[in-house]
Amino acid sequence: MEAYTDFAKVYDEDENRYFVESEGKIGYIDKENTSKLEGDYVVVDISRQNLRLYHDKEEVLSTSVVTGKDSTPSDIGLFDIDFMTTNTVLRGDNYASPVSYWMPYNGGEGLHDATWRSYFGGDIYHDNGSHGCINMPLDMAEEVYSHVNVGDKVLVKE
Repeated sequence: MEAYTDFAKVYDEDENRYFVESEGKIGYIDKENTSKLEGDYVVVDISRQNLRLYHDKEEVLSTSVVTGKDSTPSDIGLFDIDFMTTNTVLRGDNYASPVSYWMPYNGGEGLHDATWRSYFGGDIYHDNGSHGCINMPLDMAEEVYSHVNVGDKVLVKE
């Protein structure tokens, strides 16, 4: 069974279920099938090409991003930030890209600045997206880097 990841507002609960509202629909989710996002966490919305950073459920920042292109899409799911570093070079089969802020998750995908891009958001990701990483403007990557820590959650959704 494929995992489904989405945001839902919890408005009540019992011993086994959360009663939720998501995208105007009301229902319930078994507690064993959920994960709580607490502290600092990042939400990447591929369809909106947007990243939001939260601290204790309050939105701290929102920025346009470029996600994986159609041929190398960003993985969907809930991930932990594996480690964090500055001033490194990301290398792949046909590229070497210097970045100032690197926050990898999911075994190689990650959040980072992309100073080679002059535009973020929109539909450019379909043909001119990343190899799965989440590209963002330098100032936004610096801000995200200053708020998150190793182990913080990254939710990537469609």
